Amino acid sequence: MYDLFSNREIATGFWLVALLILAFSKRNVRESFINCIKIFFG
Repeated sequence: MYDLFSNREIATGFWLVALLILAFSKRNVRESFINCIKIFFG
C-alpha cells in the first residue's frame, strides 16, 4: 500500500474520512446532504 500512495496522500485521506464521519454524525448536515442528492437526481 505504501508503494501506491505517498504519506501525504494517506494523511489527506485519513483527515477527509475523519471530517466526513464528524459531519455525518450531525443530523442536520446529514439531512442537508440527502436533500442535495435528491435535488440533484430528482
